[in-house]
Amino acid sequence: MVSLNVQILGYSESRGRAFYQQLLDRVKAIPGVRSASLANYLPLGFTRLGVTVAIDGHQPPPGSPGIPVGLAAIAPEYFQTMGIPLLRGRDFGPQDSSEAPGVVIINEAMARRFWPGQDPIGRQVTFDFGNRPSFEIVGTVKTGKYHSLRETPEPFMYRPIAQFYSYRTTLIVRAANDPEPMLATVEREIHDLDPNLPVIGAETMRDYMKMPLFPARAAGMLLGAFGLLALALVVTGLYGVVAYVVSQRTREIGIRMALGAKREDVLSLVVRQGLTLTSIGVAIGVVVALGLTRFLASLLYGVKPTDPLTFVLVSVALTVTALLACYIPARRATK
Repeated sequence: MVSLNVQILGYSESRGRAFYQQLLDRVKAIPGVRSASLANYLPLGFTRLGVTVAIDGHQPPPGSPGIPVGLAAIAPEYFQTMGIPLLRGRDFGPQDSSEAPGVVIINEAMARRFWPGQDPIGRQVTFDFGNRPSFEIVGTVKTGKYHSLRETPEPFMYRPIAQFYSYRTTLIVRAANDPEPMLATVEREIHDLDPNLPVIGAETMRDYMKMPLFPARAAGMLLGAFGLLALALVVTGLYGVVAYVVSQRTREIGIRMALGAKREDVLSLVVRQGLTLTSIGVAIGVVVALGLTRFLASLLYGVKPTDPLTFVLVSVALTVTALLACYIPARRATK
C-alpha cells in the first residue's frame, strides 16, 4: 500500500484523476502484480469517514439527522485486491463514471439490518453528501472490521472513487509473491509519472497491521508472560511436592535394599508410581483445559484455543518435572 496526496503539488481535480488512473494502469502492468486498486482510506487506520443516510422504513436514532453508516470510496478490483468476498451483485466498473447514476455497494451487516430476509440489490439510500443524494445498491460484500478489531458488525458502504474524488488516495497492490520488493518498483512508477510527488507512506499490509494489532499483541505478551510465570510456579511446586514425598520414603527404600532389592528396581518403582499420579493429573488438566479454552477464542490471533503444540509442550514439561522430582531424591536415597 502506498499513500499519496496530489494536492501537495496543487493538482486540479481533472489532473489528479488522470494521474491516479495512469498510475493504476502502469502498476497493473508490472510483472508479479495480481491486482491493484485505489481507496480514499483503508480500514483500521486513523482516518474515518461516515455519513448519515435515510432509508425507507427506518427511523434515525434520536437526536441524529439520519442513520450513521461508514463510507469509503474505492476503485474497481478493490475487493479482489483486499480479499473481501463479493456476496451478491456486481463490483464497480468503468460504467460507474462521474457522469453515471450514483451507486453503492454495502456490507452484509447493513443488508441484514435494514433488509432482513430481502435482496437489497436495487434499493436506494439517500444522504446529503456531494451532488448525488440518492444511490442505488448494486452489490453486497462480506462484513469486515473498519475501526477496531473488537468492534461489533456495523453498516458500511462503498462508493466508486470516480464519483467521489479524493486528493489523498491509497494505492493497494496484491503481489503474486513477496510484496516487500514490490514497494520499490511501485515507487519508481510514481516518480516516473511525477518526480516531485512525495510518497507519504509505503509499506506492506503486515507492517500496516502492526498498529491495529498492537493492543492485542501487548495483551498477548502480557498474558503470555503471566502464563510462563504460572507454568514456572507449577513446575517448581510440582518438583518440590513430589521430591518431598519421595524423600519421606528414604527409610522404606533402605529397608527394601537391605532385603535384597536392586537399586534399579527401587528407582523404577518410585519413578513409576510418581509418573502414574502425574499422568492422571495431566490427563485431567488437559480435559478441563480443552473445555475452558473455548472462552478464550475471542482473545486469540494466529493460534487456535486447542493448539496441539501448546498442550503437548506443557504436558511434557510437567511430566519431565515429575520424572526428575522422583528420580533425584530416590537416587540419593539408594546411596
